[in-house]
Amino acid sequence: MMDVNKAVNQISEIHRHLAKSEVFYGYKPKTVLIVGIAAFVTAAVQTWWIIPARSIIFLLQWLTVGSAIIVIIGGNIIYNYLKSGSNFEIHQMSKVFLQFVPSLMAGFIITSVIILLENSAIEFLPGIWAMLFGLGIFSMRPYLPRMVGYAALFYLIAGSVLLYLVRYNLSFSPWGMGLTFGIGHLFAALILHLDIERKTG
Repeated sequence: MMDVNKAVNQISEIHRHLAKSEVFYGYKPKTVLIVGIAAFVTAAVQTWWIIPARSIIFLLQWLTVGSAIIVIIGGNIIYNYLKSGSNFEIHQMSKVFLQFVPSLMAGFIITSVIILLENSAIEFLPGIWAMLFGLGIFSMRPYLPRMVGYAALFYLIAGSVLLYLVRYNLSFSPWGMGLTFGIGHLFAALILHLDIERKTG
């Protein structure tokens, strides 16, 4: 009986390692590419309208774009995985999403508090958003292509630069946000595309 229990435990351990090493392919390169283009378009529109960088309208525009992006990417992933009907893939999708939730919730709470306080701390939001996004990607890295770690590192560096630019009143600018999230998503899309090519090649 002891041998049977030991064998069952070993099989369970092997299954956990296999599940962790299985790469999550729910993020489609084309969808991530569209997100990057949307960031550039938003920055261009805001530059054309000449919206004051620290105005609530400026902030709400980026929050709207970010929310729409989350809905589009999340909806696309959920649809594809539910359509597959595979319990393993649905379980894997849930695990990957749960890795990103803490960063998402932290961003929501910090943004809400700063908006309610209505103080100059609003200028720190772009850098905070970028760094939290990078940390979220790092947390999902065990389930994504290994090179995604470089995209996460880019967001951390870009976030640090945006935080430094606060002293020059340049952090909350259209192209500060546009370049950070535009280049970051284009880089991530390239990594996902190359990984798929490598897998199918």
